[in-house]
Amino acid sequence: MTGMQSCNYYFRDFLERFPSPTVILDLAGPIEYLNPEFSACFGYLLEDIPTYHEWFRQAHPDPVYRERVLEVWNTLIESPDGWPPQQFEICGKDGTIHHLSAQIVNIEQNKRVVVFDDITEQLQTAQEREQLLDDLQRRTTQLLTAAEVARSTGTILNTEELMRQTVTLIRERFDFYYVGIFLVDVDGEYAILRAGTGEAGRQMLAARHRLAVGGESMIGWSVAQAQPRIALDVGLEAVRFNNPYLPETRSEMAIPLIIHGQAIGALTVQSTREAAFSEEDIVVIETVADQVAIAIQNARLYEAAQYEIAERARAERDRELLLAKLESRTAQLQTAAEVSKAAITHLNPEALLQETVELIRERFGFYYVGIFLVDDAGEYAVLHAGTGEAGRKMLALGHRLAVGGESMIGWSIAHTQARIALDVGVEAVRFENPDLPQTRSEMALPLITRGRAIGALTVQSERGNAFTEGDIAVLQVMADQLATAIENARLYAAAQHEIARRIQVEEEIRRLNEELEQRVRERTAQLEATNKELEAFSCSVSHDLRGPLRAIDGFSLALLEDYEEEIDSLGQDYLRRIRAASQRMGQLISDLLQLSRLTRGEMHVEEFDMSAQVAEILEQLRERDPDRVVETHIIPDVVVRGDARLMRAALENLLSNAWKFTSKTDNARIEFGQLAESDPPTYFIRDNGAGFDMRYADKLFGAFQRLHQATEFEGTGIGLATVQRIINRHGGKIWAESAIGEGATFYFTL
Repeated sequence: MTGMQSCNYYFRDFLERFPSPTVILDLAGPIEYLNPEFSACFGYLLEDIPTYHEWFRQAHPDPVYRERVLEVWNTLIESPDGWPPQQFEICGKDGTIHHLSAQIVNIEQNKRVVVFDDITEQLQTAQEREQLLDDLQRRTTQLLTAAEVARSTGTILNTEELMRQTVTLIRERFDFYYVGIFLVDVDGEYAILRAGTGEAGRQMLAARHRLAVGGESMIGWSVAQAQPRIALDVGLEAVRFNNPYLPETRSEMAIPLIIHGQAIGALTVQSTREAAFSEEDIVVIETVADQVAIAIQNARLYEAAQYEIAERARAERDRELLLAKLESRTAQLQTAAEVSKAAITHLNPEALLQETVELIRERFGFYYVGIFLVDDAGEYAVLHAGTGEAGRKMLALGHRLAVGGESMIGWSIAHTQARIALDVGVEAVRFENPDLPQTRSEMALPLITRGRAIGALTVQSERGNAFTEGDIAVLQVMADQLATAIENARLYAAAQHEIARRIQVEEEIRRLNEELEQRVRERTAQLEATNKELEAFSCSVSHDLRGPLRAIDGFSLALLEDYEEEIDSLGQDYLRRIRAASQRMGQLISDLLQLSRLTRGEMHVEEFDMSAQVAEILEQLRERDPDRVVETHIIPDVVVRGDARLMRAALENLLSNAWKFTSKTDNARIEFGQLAESDPPTYFIRDNGAGFDMRYADKLFGAFQRLHQATEFEGTGIGLATVQRIINRHGGKIWAESAIGEGATFYFTL
């Protein structure tokens, strides 16, 4: 749909709602349109009256009057300038005579809009006739305004000019106080004034007047809701911006400009009179707003299209320039690609450098190209490759330049920056080379790797201003590739040396490993023999010591039983002490043997429920000591991996100690648990018994070490040493925390 077609669509929509009978005539053809009010008033449909001549021939019972009216009507219709309102008597389809006032409006060359007003009842007084004429004149003005806006929106493609003409036309034709148009900004946050009438409009445009979308203003509300908002008395309007530029406003309307269901802005109309807007005014303004919205959209599309056309033209010119530059760059890039390929494949730096300088000189057409590398001391840049006879001569003489000295090469290396001389005659830092007398332009590009300059590339020309930015960029890329290639070649040589050194070292390590393995085998055999001897010794000690101890204990018992009456009480006490000491000695021997077996045996690792083991051990302790009442708490389902037999022995020792050291405590409590979020998992056994002094904690896990007197708590001092060795065999550790009289907690990991 074109812009004009869209405007005609909204004009027809306006006529559909227009409250007066209206027709659109085509002078060259049939009647184009009857609005619903016309059909309701006269009873005719469009198909009933193909042309206006046929309608007038049946529109009055008096043929003389009918012919006279038709003659006048033809004169009015065919006049290009229009006429003031005319009065006629017209017969409806049902025969009813209507007294009409008719106004003809020219909208195109061969098209007329005729607006009728039935004044049958209103002709009673002259005052009523004048009022009717005024109403008809106002409606005519509304039609003319709508038609003129339709023509403007169809022809003006400049958005700003379109808005200026629209607000001026509405203000003049309707005699309103102020008319303005707002458009929403790109962010959708504000409605910005783009056209306004009078001095107030000029001032607000200069101040870049704007209102928040959805804010406390009729414009903001209308845009946000995409609906009109009418205030016939602004003093009673809740959502309104009290504009200091327009102090005399008493009535106001805000009509949204809607495109594709979205408000792109709003039209504001204000009057100095209250209740200033009739229904016809509102209908016309809404129609105008719809036309303006479409016109603005079309203008924007047109402006965007014009901009796109200009951009494409500029892009085409740029493309032609780029093509010209591309041809030049292609040769340079091909050279860079060949240098890159050579840099990847060459592992001989000297051959790579000479091949590179020859390639650059040939492809770029330069006078001379050379490459310097910094010596090991970092004092001089030594020439390693150069073109032509001058290059061969300088290479033969070992040409070199001081790093940081009075030369472009030395300066470039010292500062790790390129130095360009488009006119060597004005270059302050330069070596005047007698072998290159024709040089007029020169550049020195550093070869940088790992942030350090290892050399420089020199390029010289017989012409002044010989180097473009493109030349410099491509040559710097080549310099970077060369630096990487040289470093890689050096690293390759160093790697080869390192490989040879490592092979030698690995051979030495292999020989030492073989010697170490032999020593380990020998030491293992010695340890195995020693362990067997210790095991035999332990068995022998166990057997040889237990026999005499049993004899001592047995004979002491026999003396007590058989010679009780002959031995006084002191002697009997000595014998009892001898028996107790021999029994204690036997227990120590048993504990030592158990400790020895625990640390020598092979481990059988498996998963087992440590919580279940703790529960079983505590139940056995209760069975052995049924008179004791001890509260126990065991965290369930603690499953671990380890040797279940060894861990049971460790838990028995720890729990037996807890049971023993709580024997003199009221409300005894023993707890098994696991620390939360510990890594590795940490388990503990805690009691509220006698406790111990932490100053002696370093003696806690030593064999035969006791922190309590035997008269207080019995024991041999082997249990915790046994526990520590079992935990160590599981790759864990054990420690304790305690205070005298406050119990003890033993922590361990696996």
